[in-house]
Amino acid sequence: MAFNPNPGDEIQINGTVYRIGTHPAAPGLAYAQAGRQGVVYQLVPATGEAAQSMALKIFLPKFRIPSHVHLSQTMEGYSTISGLRVCKREVLTPERNGELIAKYPDLLYAVIMPWIHGSTWLDLLAGGVAMRPKDSLGAARSLALVGSAMEQRGIAHCDLSAPNVMFLTESGGYAVELVDVEQMFSPRLDPPDFYLTGSPGYASYQSVQGGASPWNAYADRFPGSVMIAEMLGWCDEEVRKAAWGESYFDPQEIQGTGSRYRVLTERIEQIWGKEPAELFSRAWNSQDARSCPTFGEWVMALSKAGDSLAAQEAAAAGEHPDQAEADFAGRLPSMSAAGLAADLEDSDNAAAAVDTSQYGNEAEAASIMEKARRIEKGDRAKALETYRAALQKTEEGSVLHMEIAAAVFELERQMVPVSPPNTESAATATRSFARKSRVWVGGAVILGVLLIAAAVFLLADSGAKHTEATGSSQTDETAAPAESFALASEEDRQQALAEQKKHEEAGKAEEARKAEEARLAREAEAKKQAAEQAAKDKQTAEKAALQKKYEQQAAYNRYLVWKQDRDTQLAQEKAAQEEAARKEALERERQEAEREHQEAERKRKEKQLQKVRDQKIVKMIAYYNSAYNAQKAGKIDKAKTYAMDFLNIYNTDAQYFVKTGSIGKRVGHIYRFVKDTSYELPDI
Repeated sequence: MAFNPNPGDEIQINGTVYRIGTHPAAPGLAYAQAGRQGVVYQLVPATGEAAQSMALKIFLPKFRIPSHVHLSQTMEGYSTISGLRVCKREVLTPERNGELIAKYPDLLYAVIMPWIHGSTWLDLLAGGVAMRPKDSLGAARSLALVGSAMEQRGIAHCDLSAPNVMFLTESGGYAVELVDVEQMFSPRLDPPDFYLTGSPGYASYQSVQGGASPWNAYADRFPGSVMIAEMLGWCDEEVRKAAWGESYFDPQEIQGTGSRYRVLTERIEQIWGKEPAELFSRAWNSQDARSCPTFGEWVMALSKAGDSLAAQEAAAAGEHPDQAEADFAGRLPSMSAAGLAADLEDSDNAAAAVDTSQYGNEAEAASIMEKARRIEKGDRAKALETYRAALQKTEEGSVLHMEIAAAVFELERQMVPVSPPNTESAATATRSFARKSRVWVGGAVILGVLLIAAAVFLLADSGAKHTEATGSSQTDETAAPAESFALASEEDRQQALAEQKKHEEAGKAEEARKAEEARLAREAEAKKQAAEQAAKDKQTAEKAALQKKYEQQAAYNRYLVWKQDRDTQLAQEKAAQEEAARKEALERERQEAEREHQEAERKRKEKQLQKVRDQKIVKMIAYYNSAYNAQKAGKIDKAKTYAMDFLNIYNTDAQYFVKTGSIGKRVGHIYRFVKDTSYELPDI
């Protein structure tokens, strides 16, 4: 029996009873969403707890693959990462759910997982829903943080598009959850049996043309950059008016230079600055996924844009910029670098550690980065030091270098305390000035005391000299008569004075000679020391020149060794790339032949199926007309029989027939007539 449930139908899976949810926009239909690989139904617990709803994904026959069991078991380790809740899933298998699958064969290898309550990015795009600048930034930053967390784990969604990005209703903001993860890339997962080349409007030109395998760790960079650019521009009315439809870009103009690209790039630069616009241009003009910016680069650029927006809002509201930035950060989804590290740490507990050998020469840096993640939750300062140590061991410009730099940037930004308004600074300055003033005043008092003491000392000394001079004068006056007796005449006295003067001049000359000798000795010593110092300086300079010459020669020798090793490595890499290209070309030819065969088979089956459907439509219209005529003739039982015949055919392919205009107009009336035969069928 085909699985075509009605709203309210009950189904028991793994011991839990669920009811099929009712579509909010079509009360008479089951809540189902169709995708490229199958249909997803909403399952509401019989207890009525809508928050505990689950999603039942029923795959098309082509995608009912037994390896879904291994895929789901491996992916469960990633369900603790923000944005990947749907990775926690169970697969319905014949061993565990044999009775249910026997009743509904369509449920073979179906998947049950959490139902995500919210809107998709497609809903906002197609509906033309306007966003405020802070909402645009919040949505873009949430997607960048989820992508960065996945890149750091070496995983990728591989089908990133507007229908697969959802914003949680319960978050009150733009927290991102990813769905349709069956194509996920991981080093621990096997390649999928069928590659999807990306969704229209988000797939790069190279992936559409089949130039490279779409299943790799870098597959999300181009569509992620396009979607982040869409989100950043969606707050602008000009961008919304220029949008194509289910995506901003027409799928035919991807990586072209049309007007939509110019409008979006210009508006992003005007609103958010030059750096986000340059990142988008770099992705748009890239030759492969590796050349696109990493999500870590987007996180850094959007953090700076957030600072700028917070400052603008603060200026408009008259707030302090730092406080406004803190308030704005609180309104964004709770997905900081520390939060991501916590998610990654939880993921480490659920799954095995990542094999760092994939990073080649940077394996040691990758190991140190893993260690930093594990300790970030408990000690952010120590984690920051560990991140910086890992950054020093990476090559400038490498992918790992960019990712670790993003983690360092975000962690440093969180650890910088928000400065309060300048009240405390002013108080501190006042206290500092007061302390300095007290020092200056105290110094002035001490200086004044010293000056007064010096003055008193000078006055006392002057008084003593004055007294001594007075006493000497009195002594001279008393001794004058005696001296007149000692000197025979005035001539003797003059001779004595001349002799005394001669002795004084001779003493002065001797002192001058000694002073000159001392000066000459000092000059000679100074010249000697200068000569010795000049000799030492010359010797030091010669040694430095020799050392520099030696270092240059050693560096040149190292360069020659490096160049030889590098040339050998490049030759080996070139040979390996040529061999890989040859094998890839053969594989592409094989896949192309297989695709052509599958496409021909698909068209044949579609043509056959369409023929059968057309015949059924003719029969259903005939049954409806027969039921209508029987009711008009008063033959209610016969009319009801025709109505049941109509429904039996309708239920064989209800999802198709409900979209057919001629049947869609009649099926509702048939349901009402079956439930209440007094209902009159209209003449259609």
